Amino acid sequence: MKYSLLISLVASWILTVSASKHVTSRCPPISGDILFRNEFQLYPSFYRWDDQRCVLYLSSIYNASIVVWDPYSSSIQRVISLPGVSHSGLEASDKRLSGTVIDSTNDVLSAVVQADEFFLSGGNDVSGDNFVVKVDLNTFAVKKINLTTTTKGQYGAFIDIDNGLSGDLYVNGGYPSSILHIDCKDKVSPFYVREPTTAPRPFGFGGVVRVGDNLIASDNTNHQLVRFTIQSGHSSPVVIPQTNYHNFSGGGSLSLPHRYGGKVLLMAEDILAKNTTGVSVFSSMDGWKTAKFVGFIESIDRKLEPASVAISQTSAHELGDRIYSSVLFYDNKTNPSMAGNRTDFALRDITDSVDPLLQANGFDM
Repeated sequence: MKYSLLISLVASWILTVSASKHVTSRCPPISGDILFRNEFQLYPSFYRWDDQRCVLYLSSIYNASIVVWDPYSSSIQRVISLPGVSHSGLEASDKRLSGTVIDSTNDVLSAVVQADEFFLSGGNDVSGDNFVVKVDLNTFAVKKINLTTTTKGQYGAFIDIDNGLSGDLYVNGGYPSSILHIDCKDKVSPFYVREPTTAPRPFGFGGVVRVGDNLIASDNTNHQLVRFTIQSGHSSPVVIPQTNYHNFSGGGSLSLPHRYGGKVLLMAEDILAKNTTGVSVFSSMDGWKTAKFVGFIESIDRKLEPASVAISQTSAHELGDRIYSSVLFYDNKTNPSMAGNRTDFALRDITDSVDPLLQANGFDM
Protein backbone atom coordinates (compact mmCIF):
# COMPACT_ATOMS: atom_id res chain seq x y z
CA MET A 1 0.00 0.00 0.00
CA LYS A 2 2.81 2.41 0.92
CA TYR A 3 4.60 1.57 -2.33
CA SER A 4 1.45 2.21 -4.37
CA LEU A 5 0.93 5.52 -2.57
CA LEU A 6 4.52 6.52 -3.27
CA ILE A 7 4.15 5.67 -6.97
CA SER A 8 0.95 7.69 -7.12
CA LEU A 9 2.60 10.71 -5.49
CA VAL A 10 5.59 10.52 -7.82
CA ALA A 11 3.30 10.24 -10.84
CA SER A 12 1.30 13.26 -9.65
CA TRP A 13 4.51 15.25 -9.31
CA ILE A 14 5.59 14.21 -12.81
CA LEU A 15 2.21 15.29 -14.16
CA THR A 16 2.49 18.67 -12.45
CA VAL A 17 5.98 19.28 -13.78
CA SER A 18 5.25 18.04 -17.30
CA ALA A 19 2.05 20.09 -17.45
CA SER A 20 3.81 23.36 -16.71
CA LYS A 21 2.94 26.06 -19.23
CA HIS A 22 6.49 27.38 -19.10
CA VAL A 23 8.62 24.86 -20.97
CA THR A 24 12.29 25.71 -21.38
CA SER A 25 13.59 25.34 -24.93
CA ARG A 26 16.89 26.42 -26.42
CA CYS A 27 15.33 26.65 -29.89
CA PRO A 28 14.37 29.90 -31.65
CA PRO A 29 10.58 30.30 -31.84
CA ILE A 30 8.65 28.95 -34.80
CA SER A 31 5.22 30.00 -36.02
CA GLY A 32 3.19 29.71 -39.18
CA ASP A 33 2.76 26.71 -41.45
CA ILE A 34 5.82 24.55 -42.07
CA LEU A 35 5.97 23.88 -45.79
CA PHE A 36 7.76 21.03 -47.55
CA ARG A 37 8.28 21.91 -51.20
CA ASN A 38 9.55 19.59 -53.93
CA GLU A 39 9.98 16.70 -51.48
CA PHE A 40 8.87 13.76 -53.61
CA GLN A 41 6.84 11.18 -51.66
CA LEU A 42 7.72 12.64 -48.26
CA TYR A 43 4.20 12.14 -46.82
CA PRO A 44 5.02 13.35 -43.26
CA SER A 45 2.10 11.74 -41.45
CA PHE A 46 3.39 11.82 -37.85
CA TYR A 47 6.06 14.01 -36.33
CA ARG A 48 7.82 15.01 -33.10
CA TRP A 49 9.78 18.12 -32.19
CA ASP A 50 13.22 17.78 -30.58
CA ASP A 51 13.58 20.88 -28.41
CA GLN A 52 17.23 20.09 -27.65
CA ARG A 53 18.46 19.67 -31.22
CA CYS A 54 15.84 22.00 -32.72
CA VAL A 55 14.78 19.60 -35.46
CA LEU A 56 11.64 17.75 -36.49
CA TYR A 57 11.46 13.99 -36.84
CA LEU A 58 8.96 13.13 -39.57
CA SER A 59 7.41 9.72 -40.20
CA SER A 60 7.70 9.29 -43.95
CA ILE A 61 4.90 6.77 -43.76
CA TYR A 62 5.00 5.15 -47.19
CA ASN A 63 8.81 4.83 -47.17
CA ALA A 64 8.88 3.60 -43.55
CA SER A 65 11.78 5.94 -42.80
CA ILE A 66 12.42 8.87 -40.46
CA VAL A 67 13.28 12.24 -41.97
CA VAL A 68 15.16 14.77 -39.85
CA TRP A 69 13.95 18.23 -40.89
CA ASP A 70 15.47 21.61 -40.07
CA PRO A 71 12.53 24.06 -40.03
CA TYR A 72 14.83 27.09 -39.93
CA SER A 73 16.56 26.29 -43.22
CA SER A 74 13.62 24.28 -44.65
CA SER A 75 15.90 21.38 -45.48
CA ILE A 76 16.41 17.70 -44.78
CA GLN A 77 19.31 17.10 -42.39
CA ARG A 78 19.27 13.34 -42.56
CA VAL A 79 17.14 10.37 -43.58
CA ILE A 80 17.20 7.59 -40.99
CA SER A 81 16.80 4.33 -42.86
CA LEU A 82 15.55 1.41 -40.76
CA PRO A 83 17.29 -1.86 -41.72
CA GLY A 84 14.86 -4.46 -43.04
CA VAL A 85 12.00 -1.95 -42.85
CA SER A 86 12.59 1.17 -44.97
CA HIS A 87 11.94 1.00 -48.69
CA SER A 88 11.17 3.11 -51.74
CA GLY A 89 7.70 4.58 -51.90
CA LEU A 90 7.40 2.97 -55.33
CA GLU A 91 8.19 -0.46 -53.92
CA ALA A 92 5.44 -2.86 -52.86
CA SER A 93 5.91 -3.43 -49.13
CA ASP A 94 3.58 -3.95 -46.19
CA LYS A 95 5.70 -1.80 -43.87
CA ARG A 96 4.61 1.74 -42.96
CA LEU A 97 5.85 4.11 -40.25
CA SER A 98 3.30 5.76 -37.98
CA GLY A 99 3.47 7.22 -34.44
CA THR A 100 6.68 8.47 -32.85
CA VAL A 101 7.78 9.71 -29.44
CA ILE A 102 11.02 11.10 -27.97
CA ASP A 103 12.36 10.10 -24.57
CA SER A 104 14.56 13.08 -23.76
CA THR A 105 15.97 11.35 -20.66
CA ASN A 106 17.97 8.94 -22.81
CA ASP A 107 17.96 10.63 -26.25
CA VAL A 108 15.92 7.90 -27.91
CA LEU A 109 13.27 8.28 -30.60
CA SER A 110 10.77 5.41 -30.71
CA ALA A 111 8.51 4.79 -33.71
CA VAL A 112 5.80 2.31 -34.69
CA VAL A 113 6.31 0.16 -37.78
CA GLN A 114 2.95 -1.22 -38.84
CA ALA A 115 2.10 -4.04 -41.22
CA ASP A 116 -0.50 -2.53 -43.51
CA GLU A 117 -2.61 -5.64 -44.21
CA PHE A 118 -5.20 -4.31 -41.75
CA PHE A 119 -5.63 -1.13 -43.78
CA LEU A 120 -6.73 -2.75 -47.02
CA SER A 121 -8.87 -5.39 -45.29
CA GLY A 122 -10.71 -3.20 -42.77
CA GLY A 123 -9.14 -5.15 -39.92
CA ASN A 124 -10.06 -8.61 -41.20
CA ASP A 125 -6.39 -9.36 -41.91
CA VAL A 126 -3.93 -8.41 -39.17
CA SER A 127 -1.05 -10.56 -40.39
CA GLY A 128 2.43 -9.24 -41.01
CA ASP A 129 5.17 -8.29 -38.58
CA ASN A 130 4.78 -5.13 -36.51
CA PHE A 131 7.68 -3.47 -34.74
CA VAL A 132 8.71 -0.62 -32.51
CA VAL A 133 12.06 0.80 -33.55
CA LYS A 134 14.31 2.73 -31.19
CA VAL A 135 16.76 5.23 -32.66
CA ASP A 136 19.67 6.55 -30.61
CA LEU A 137 19.65 10.26 -31.46
CA ASN A 138 23.36 10.61 -30.77
CA THR A 139 24.66 7.68 -32.84
CA PHE A 140 21.56 6.92 -34.99
CA ALA A 141 21.90 3.24 -34.12
CA VAL A 142 18.58 1.43 -34.65
CA LYS A 143 17.05 -1.35 -32.56
CA LYS A 144 13.96 -3.31 -33.66
CA ILE A 145 11.46 -4.77 -31.19
CA ASN A 146 9.07 -7.31 -32.70
CA LEU A 147 5.48 -6.90 -31.48
CA THR A 148 4.04 -9.81 -33.44
CA THR A 149 5.90 -12.40 -31.36
CA THR A 150 3.62 -11.23 -28.54
CA THR A 151 0.38 -10.77 -30.49
CA LYS A 152 0.91 -14.00 -32.49
CA GLY A 153 -0.91 -12.28 -35.35
CA GLN A 154 -4.25 -12.27 -33.52
CA TYR A 155 -4.56 -8.48 -33.26
CA GLY A 156 -2.74 -5.54 -34.79
CA ALA A 157 -3.02 -2.18 -36.55
CA PHE A 158 -0.51 -0.53 -34.22
CA ILE A 159 -0.75 3.20 -34.68
CA ASP A 160 0.59 5.42 -31.92
CA ILE A 161 2.98 5.37 -28.99
CA ASP A 162 3.81 7.24 -25.79
CA ASN A 163 6.38 7.10 -23.01
CA GLY A 164 5.64 5.37 -19.73
CA LEU A 165 6.84 6.45 -16.31
CA SER A 166 10.35 4.99 -16.32
CA GLY A 167 11.86 4.41 -19.75
CA ASP A 168 9.04 2.14 -20.85
CA LEU A 169 6.54 2.54 -23.71
CA TYR A 170 2.86 1.99 -24.51
CA VAL A 171 1.65 1.23 -28.04
CA ASN A 172 -2.00 1.19 -29.10
CA GLY A 173 -3.55 -1.18 -31.61
CA GLY A 174 -6.74 -0.58 -33.57
CA TYR A 175 -8.09 -3.99 -34.69
CA PRO A 176 -9.41 -4.72 -32.14
CA SER A 177 -8.57 -2.33 -29.27
CA SER A 178 -5.26 -3.19 -27.62
CA ILE A 179 -2.34 -1.64 -25.77
CA LEU A 180 1.07 -3.28 -25.57
CA HIS A 181 3.62 -2.44 -22.89
CA ILE A 182 7.35 -2.41 -23.65
CA ASP A 183 9.43 -2.31 -20.48
CA CYS A 184 12.80 -0.62 -20.10
CA LYS A 185 14.51 -3.89 -21.11
CA ASP A 186 12.43 -4.02 -24.32
CA LYS A 187 10.25 -6.92 -23.17
CA VAL A 188 6.80 -6.74 -24.78
CA SER A 189 3.64 -7.77 -22.92
CA PRO A 190 -0.11 -7.19 -23.40
CA PHE A 191 -1.41 -4.36 -21.21
CA TYR A 192 -4.96 -4.61 -22.55
CA VAL A 193 -6.58 -6.64 -25.35
CA ARG A 194 -10.28 -6.44 -26.13
CA GLU A 195 -11.86 -9.82 -26.82
CA PRO A 196 -12.70 -11.42 -29.13
CA THR A 197 -9.70 -10.95 -31.39
CA THR A 198 -11.20 -12.91 -34.27
CA ALA A 199 -12.53 -11.30 -37.47
CA PRO A 200 -14.56 -9.27 -38.11
CA ARG A 201 -12.70 -6.87 -35.85
CA PRO A 202 -14.16 -3.45 -34.98
CA PHE A 203 -11.90 -0.40 -35.17
CA GLY A 204 -10.92 0.39 -31.60
CA PHE A 205 -8.13 2.49 -30.12
CA GLY A 206 -6.90 5.14 -32.55
CA GLY A 207 -4.41 6.78 -30.19
CA VAL A 208 -2.91 6.66 -26.71
CA VAL A 209 -1.32 9.30 -24.49
CA ARG A 210 -0.02 9.17 -20.92
CA VAL A 211 -1.02 11.72 -18.31
CA GLY A 212 0.63 11.09 -14.92
CA ASP A 213 -0.04 7.47 -13.97
CA ASN A 214 -2.96 7.18 -16.38
CA LEU A 215 -3.30 6.36 -20.06
CA ILE A 216 -6.02 7.91 -22.22
CA ALA A 217 -7.15 6.19 -25.41
CA SER A 218 -9.56 7.19 -28.18
CA ASP A 219 -12.01 4.27 -28.18
CA ASN A 220 -13.81 4.24 -31.53
CA THR A 221 -15.70 1.03 -30.82
CA ASN A 222 -17.57 2.67 -27.96
CA HIS A 223 -17.23 6.27 -29.23
CA GLN A 224 -15.63 7.42 -25.97
CA LEU A 225 -12.41 8.61 -24.42
CA VAL A 226 -11.28 5.97 -21.94
CA ARG A 227 -8.74 5.96 -19.13
CA PHE A 228 -6.46 3.28 -17.71
CA THR A 229 -4.62 3.47 -14.40
CA ILE A 230 -1.10 2.17 -14.96
CA GLN A 231 -0.43 1.13 -11.36
CA SER A 232 -3.88 -0.30 -10.60
CA GLY A 233 -2.78 -3.91 -10.97
CA HIS A 234 -5.41 -4.58 -13.63
CA SER A 235 -5.98 -3.17 -17.09
CA SER A 236 -9.59 -2.25 -17.71
CA PRO A 237 -10.75 0.91 -19.49
CA VAL A 238 -12.90 3.41 -17.63
CA VAL A 239 -15.05 5.76 -19.69
CA ILE A 240 -14.22 9.45 -19.20
CA PRO A 241 -17.66 11.11 -18.95
CA GLN A 242 -18.03 14.04 -21.33
CA THR A 243 -19.89 17.30 -20.93
CA ASN A 244 -21.25 18.24 -24.35
CA TYR A 245 -20.74 14.64 -25.50
CA HIS A 246 -18.90 14.18 -28.79
CA ASN A 247 -19.71 10.94 -30.62
CA PHE A 248 -16.74 9.82 -32.72
CA SER A 249 -15.80 6.73 -34.68
CA GLY A 250 -12.67 7.97 -36.49
CA GLY A 251 -10.63 9.25 -33.55
CA GLY A 252 -6.86 8.89 -33.87
CA SER A 253 -3.67 10.21 -32.31
CA LEU A 254 -3.89 12.06 -28.98
CA SER A 255 -1.73 14.76 -27.38
CA LEU A 256 -1.73 16.93 -24.25
CA PRO A 257 0.19 20.13 -25.10
CA HIS A 258 2.26 21.80 -22.38
CA ARG A 259 0.89 25.10 -23.64
CA TYR A 260 -2.41 24.37 -21.90
CA GLY A 261 -1.01 22.90 -18.70
CA GLY A 262 -2.07 19.34 -19.49
CA LYS A 263 -5.73 20.37 -19.34
CA VAL A 264 -6.41 20.21 -23.08
CA LEU A 265 -6.51 17.04 -25.17
CA LEU A 266 -6.19 17.16 -28.95
CA MET A 267 -7.53 14.23 -30.98
CA ALA A 268 -6.93 13.77 -34.70
CA GLU A 269 -10.29 12.80 -36.15
CA ASP A 270 -11.84 11.75 -39.43
CA ILE A 271 -15.59 12.32 -39.79
CA LEU A 272 -16.44 10.03 -42.67
CA ALA A 273 -20.15 10.88 -42.75
CA LYS A 274 -19.23 14.48 -43.58
CA ASN A 275 -16.16 13.67 -45.69
CA THR A 276 -14.03 15.87 -43.50
CA THR A 277 -11.11 15.62 -41.14
CA GLY A 278 -9.51 17.76 -38.44
CA VAL A 279 -8.72 18.06 -34.75
CA SER A 280 -11.20 17.63 -31.90
CA VAL A 281 -10.48 19.61 -28.74
CA PHE A 282 -11.35 18.46 -25.21
CA SER A 283 -10.61 20.04 -21.83
CA SER A 284 -10.57 18.78 -18.25
CA MET A 285 -10.28 20.53 -14.90
CA ASP A 286 -10.11 17.39 -12.73
CA GLY A 287 -7.14 15.44 -14.07
CA TRP A 288 -9.17 13.73 -16.80
CA LYS A 289 -11.68 12.08 -14.53
CA THR A 290 -14.19 13.95 -16.69
CA ALA A 291 -13.86 15.90 -19.93
CA LYS A 292 -15.61 18.60 -21.89
CA PHE A 293 -15.83 18.57 -25.67
CA VAL A 294 -14.85 22.07 -26.75
CA GLY A 295 -15.09 21.85 -30.52
CA PHE A 296 -13.76 20.61 -33.85
CA ILE A 297 -11.20 22.38 -36.05
CA GLU A 298 -11.49 21.33 -39.67
CA SER A 299 -8.28 20.60 -41.55
CA ILE A 300 -7.02 23.43 -43.75
CA ASP A 301 -5.90 20.84 -46.29
CA ARG A 302 -9.39 19.38 -46.41
CA LYS A 303 -10.75 22.83 -47.21
CA LEU A 304 -8.13 23.43 -49.90
CA GLU A 305 -8.36 20.09 -51.68
CA PRO A 306 -11.25 18.86 -53.86
CA ALA A 307 -13.70 16.55 -52.11
CA SER A 308 -12.48 13.71 -54.33
CA VAL A 309 -9.02 13.80 -52.72
CA ALA A 310 -8.82 11.28 -49.86
CA ILE A 311 -7.29 12.79 -46.70
CA SER A 312 -6.94 11.60 -43.12
CA GLN A 313 -5.96 13.68 -40.08
CA THR A 314 -3.04 11.88 -38.48
CA SER A 315 -1.76 13.96 -35.56
CA ALA A 316 -1.65 17.27 -33.71
CA HIS A 317 1.33 18.02 -31.50
CA GLU A 318 3.18 20.86 -29.86
CA LEU A 319 6.16 22.37 -31.64
CA GLY A 320 7.82 24.85 -29.34
CA ASP A 321 5.00 27.08 -28.11
CA ARG A 322 2.74 26.42 -31.10
CA ILE A 323 0.31 23.65 -32.06
CA TYR A 324 0.70 21.94 -35.42
CA SER A 325 -1.35 19.32 -37.23
CA SER A 326 -0.56 16.86 -40.00
CA VAL A 327 -2.62 14.98 -42.56
CA LEU A 328 -2.07 11.97 -44.78
CA PHE A 329 -3.01 11.97 -48.45
CA TYR A 330 -4.09 8.74 -50.13
CA ASP A 331 -2.90 9.56 -53.63
CA ASN A 332 -2.25 6.09 -54.98
CA LYS A 333 -5.55 5.03 -56.53
CA THR A 334 -4.31 1.51 -57.33
CA ASN A 335 -2.99 0.76 -53.83
CA PRO A 336 -3.90 3.38 -51.17
CA SER A 337 -1.32 1.91 -48.79
CA MET A 338 1.49 3.02 -51.14
CA ALA A 339 2.87 6.45 -52.00
CA GLY A 340 1.52 8.59 -54.79
CA ASN A 341 3.46 11.24 -56.70
CA ARG A 342 2.84 14.20 -54.41
CA THR A 343 5.76 16.58 -53.85
CA ASP A 344 4.35 19.36 -51.62
CA PHE A 345 3.21 18.92 -48.02
CA ALA A 346 2.64 21.02 -44.90
CA LEU A 347 2.35 20.96 -41.14
CA ARG A 348 -0.38 23.46 -40.31
CA ASP A 349 -0.05 25.90 -37.42
CA ILE A 350 -3.50 25.65 -35.78
CA THR A 351 -2.65 27.57 -32.60
CA ASP A 352 -4.72 30.58 -33.62
CA SER A 353 -7.72 28.30 -34.08
CA VAL A 354 -7.31 26.31 -30.86
CA ASP A 355 -6.73 29.30 -28.54
CA PRO A 356 -9.91 31.26 -29.45
CA LEU A 357 -11.98 28.07 -29.27
CA LEU A 358 -10.78 27.45 -25.73
CA GLN A 359 -11.24 31.07 -24.68
CA ALA A 360 -14.79 31.10 -26.03
CA ASN A 361 -15.50 28.12 -23.78
CA GLY A 362 -14.16 29.80 -20.64
CA PHE A 363 -10.70 28.23 -20.61
CA ASP A 364 -8.17 30.36 -18.71
CA MET A 365 -5.15 30.87 -20.95
